[in-house]
Amino acid sequence: MAVNDAVHRGTIDANIMQHPVYLKSVNDRLGIDNVGIVQVPTPPMGLYSGRVKTLTQPAPGSTVSVPNQPSNEYRAALLLQSIGWLKISPDSDAATFSQKNITENPYKIVLKEMDNAQQVRALPDVDYGVIQGNFAVSSGMKLNSALKLEAATSQFINVVTVADKNKQAQFARDIIAGYHSAEFKSYITVCGLSAARLFQMSQVAIAFRHVSKTFARNGAEVQALKEINLRINQGDIFGVIGTSGAGKSTLLRLINHLETPTSGSVEVQGEALQGISKKRLIHVKKQIGMIFQHFNLLNARTVFHNVAIPLILQGRDKDFIATRVAELLAFVNLSDKAHSYPDELSGGQKQRVGIARALATNPAILLCDEATSALDPQTTVQILLLLQEINQRYGITIVLITHEMSVVQKICNRMAVMEQGRIVEQGDVLSLFAEPQQSVSASFVQSVIHDRLPQQTLALLSQHPAVDVLRLEFVGSTAQQPIINRLIREHEVEVNILFASMTEVQRTILGFMIVQIKGEPARREAAIQFLIATGVKISDV
Repeated sequence: MAVNDAVHRGTIDANIMQHPVYLKSVNDRLGIDNVGIVQVPTPPMGLYSGRVKTLTQPAPGSTVSVPNQPSNEYRAALLLQSIGWLKISPDSDAATFSQKNITENPYKIVLKEMDNAQQVRALPDVDYGVIQGNFAVSSGMKLNSALKLEAATSQFINVVTVADKNKQAQFARDIIAGYHSAEFKSYITVCGLSAARLFQMSQVAIAFRHVSKTFARNGAEVQALKEINLRINQGDIFGVIGTSGAGKSTLLRLINHLETPTSGSVEVQGEALQGISKKRLIHVKKQIGMIFQHFNLLNARTVFHNVAIPLILQGRDKDFIATRVAELLAFVNLSDKAHSYPDELSGGQKQRVGIARALATNPAILLCDEATSALDPQTTVQILLLLQEINQRYGITIVLITHEMSVVQKICNRMAVMEQGRIVEQGDVLSLFAEPQQSVSASFVQSVIHDRLPQQTLALLSQHPAVDVLRLEFVGSTAQQPIINRLIREHEVEVNILFASMTEVQRTILGFMIVQIKGEPARREAAIQFLIATGVKISDV
């Protein structure tokens, strides 16, 4: 608090490590008005374990180390709440949080409060640790090894704080410019994640604001896009899914300025493309790479030359081109194909050449237009894993257009569903898989989950009024619990499992069942209430 007071009084210019939740608390207590001016690329808090490799239900009584400072323990509790390990009181706050604010602890996990630095040393002695990112990184831990990281929308991302009266001062503007400079972003790397990746929590890569696009066809107007509002953050792997004619490709072409909107605005890397100067447009487009469905390679040129084309167009010298192309071909596992021609390659190899070419100029954004739809299933998985590695290693934002939900499930963290030129639903992939709000979204999910019974079966089931037929959904830790076993044992009902499946989305297990529950009405109702109380989502079939 003393530092914040000094910032307010002008004794010091700025406080570099301050998250907004704590800042508000201090402002309220001291009666001051400090403000955040720029977010700091600090690694997020995460759940780590030296004993467990995947996020599943914790064993009863598992030990979890958490920071011993109230606001950071609150962050840890929110992270544990997000995976269903505990619940905290809705009126909890960062300034005063303690374990007394925990209202439910179904696995009886034991929280061990520790100093931040002690947590890293103590990780071998506990089952799990919720550790601040900077302490994890400084100890050599990999952010990608976390079982769960704070969400990109976390309210606990540190900001540089200044007094309100100084937010327009020259030193404040210099600080903001410094954090956004290319030099700064290229300088810092944390545990294999570039600065661009760390900035994803605060930086918008692509924004659509009330965008519509109309084409003239055969003397009539066709509205391809209608009132599109969309935000894609830096570092996202963002999937755009829809059936043929939904407007996906038109949306993509607006990002790289191959089309312009009829109304509304498109922003890329903070630049509004409408009315932009030719020089600035060239600068923006240099930051965008493109991967095509049918590869778009020059068949008369070697693999080396195809990858080198963007560098040749930039006027790079031969030594630079030779070094850069060799690096890229090694990255995509095609070093031995440098002097081959496209006709000598498989479909997967051709797409790897296309990816290497798209990476040649170090873009900030990759646009993928049905990049895997021409490939067989095994090759599709390989290409998707390569795209995921590109995202994680270089922090490149990836926008992936597809009509296949399995592609979105495999690597995307956020997504939008399009239908007839509109975005009908958008959000994180796990939420959309678990609770699709629109029928078109549900149909895409069902194409992967297959959790619907044939109509003939449903007709037969409807003839038995003494039986409840329910669809059950288990998210995260609930998918690992013996809930059905307990249901039968404790409530004396018969359960007939008609369908069951399990899948993984964003490192979280999703389980689905369709069941018949037989028994007396009171017992059936009690059984349903039991399922609800254990966190199972129920819907009628």
